[in-house]
Amino acid sequence: MLHLDTIHPDSLRFLNARNTALQVLPDLAAFNAIEKLDLSSNSFTKLNLKNLKKNSLISLKAESNLLKKLRLPAFDSLELISLHRNKLKRILAAIKRQRQLKVLDLSDNKIKRVPRFVKRLDSLQEINLNHNNLRFNKRTARRLVHVKRVLVGGNNISELPENIAVMQGVERLNVGKNNLSDLPQNFSELSNLKSLIFYENSFKIIPVQIFELHNLQELDFYHNQLTAIPSEIKKLTQLKQLFLAYNQLESLPGEIQQLKSLRYFYVHHNRLSVFPAWIANMTQLERLDLSFNAISDIPDLSNLTQLTDLDLQQNLIGQFPWDLLELKQINLLLLKDNPFNLTHSEREQLKEIKGNMIMQGKNLNY
Repeated sequence: MLHLDTIHPDSLRFLNARNTALQVLPDLAAFNAIEKLDLSSNSFTKLNLKNLKKNSLISLKAESNLLKKLRLPAFDSLELISLHRNKLKRILAAIKRQRQLKVLDLSDNKIKRVPRFVKRLDSLQEINLNHNNLRFNKRTARRLVHVKRVLVGGNNISELPENIAVMQGVERLNVGKNNLSDLPQNFSELSNLKSLIFYENSFKIIPVQIFELHNLQELDFYHNQLTAIPSEIKKLTQLKQLFLAYNQLESLPGEIQQLKSLRYFYVHHNRLSVFPAWIANMTQLERLDLSFNAISDIPDLSNLTQLTDLDLQQNLIGQFPWDLLELKQINLLLLKDNPFNLTHSEREQLKEIKGNMIMQGKNLNY
């Protein structure tokens, strides 16, 4: 329950009304200075904020309601609207007058299309349409040409439009949890892309268009059907994060070691039987995950002086890698569920080492 009568109207900057069982919005006309308004987790079916002052509100959240209708004035400073998990079937017309809007979260609704006015929201930098019923067609692409971060995961998309290259503003594209297995030829023209998420799709190979995206810093192919990584991956010289877990990889190309910017490398839940020796040359690596494979031997990793997280659990490593304990910068070392043959004294030694690591805020699990 809200007790607004005890609050001086000019002192209220942040009104948090989350989970207060509201069905009707109280009168906020007297509150001239509200900058952040959170009405999430209530039972609103409609909201009318026409009586709010136009020059103060910066952030509006009304997540996890039952919203179908929304009325807003043309705010001068509204930068964020989050209507995640409501009952919306379309992008509401009330949004089109929010000229300062930067972030629009409409995920987990039932929206089918992007209306024409979205193209005129010149300040819009991010639109989240994950988990809707979106038709990602040529019109959609044309209406998102200037948006930097486009999230359209979980929309049952089986192909991207042939004019995808018009989206020259996009820097982050999330098309995870769809049904993609190929890309339009001109996908390589999205030269500003820095982050590309293909999590949980149906790719059997990495499309060659991706290797022309020379500004790419993050590439995610988690949960696909990849059986091999082309040597052309070496062309992604700006890549910092590479996610290849949950595929069917039996080996990795040595060209990956040429990715001198790579910091995070995740290849767990594949079919690797060999820990590539060349990984020891990737001295810039900070996080490495080769867990849940069939690796039996580990090369000398003493040159990986930046490595803080190493996960090798659930492999076939028989000899305990004592030398890894010499990597002083390691904060997380996961080795459990390997067939180590340890003597009683070795187990006692490891208990002591683990205790010392815990005292230093580190984690050893074997």
